[in-house]
Amino acid sequence: IDKISEEPLEGVIFELYDGNTEGATLLETLPGTDSNGYAETVNDYAPGTYYLKELSTINGYELNTDFHEVIVGVGQEDGVAIITVDNDRTPYPIGVTKKDGISGAALEGVVFDLYNEGKTTVLETLPATNSSGYAQTTKTYAPGTYYLKEKSTIAGYELNTDFHEVIVGVGQEDGVAIITVDNDRTPYPIGVTKKDGIS
Repeated sequence: IDKISEEPLEGVIFELYDGNTEGATLLETLPGTDSNGYAETVNDYAPGTYYLKELSTINGYELNTDFHEVIVGVGQEDGVAIITVDNDRTPYPIGVTKKDGISGAALEGVVFDLYNEGKTTVLETLPATNSSGYAQTTKTYAPGTYYLKEKSTIAGYELNTDFHEVIVGVGQEDGVAIITVDNDRTPYPIGVTKKDGIS
């Protein structure tokens, strides 16, 4: 199951072993989990202790490499020994591209803070945008909703104080969650001094 949502995961493949060490004997490879996240051994096993280990998982999830104990008891209730195994979602980096709001030109040197979903905690300050206007987190983040907010901008541009939503998806396409943020140019007053043409 998904560790956060507890939704079943279809297509995960487990192996059954007689022990919980790397030298344990492989007894059986189970079929992939079904749409309910369920898989069952083809063979029956005598009462005792066995171990399940993930062989492969689906896109967007981390392979759980632990051995998971399964105890087949004498007079097993419902005739099947069942355990639940959860999977962590694969974390991904978050990127931002910064552009001029009018020309669309890349802006170098803008710094962003990454906030949690509640917009209350700064998780990371990104490096300044590069010459392509791009910056990316140095850490990776589990699928969910995050917010980017400008911390500082460059001369000639207004600081954009809005929170910009970034959604990191399960199985994130291209491996990075990227948004584009435009900056408005700083407005300046225009002055004129009128002089007499003769004096």
